[in-house]
Amino acid sequence: MVVFLNADLGLNIPDYTAAEKNFYFLYDAFKKYDCDNFIVQSFNPDQYSIRSACKLDKK
Repeated sequence: MVVFLNADLGLNIPDYTAAEKNFYFLYDAFKKYDCDNFIVQSFNPDQYSIRSACKLDKK
């Protein structure tokens, strides 16, 4: 089991690529660890980078 607490912490960085960096951080972790259970905790679960990473959608 892999747990991400406060998965949107990286979005608070004053950088225009913060959402993209946050997406790739989560996406790479999902791909790297061969695990069936992931728990992602976030203050903003509807944020597109978090939602896309959880769906493994690179669009």
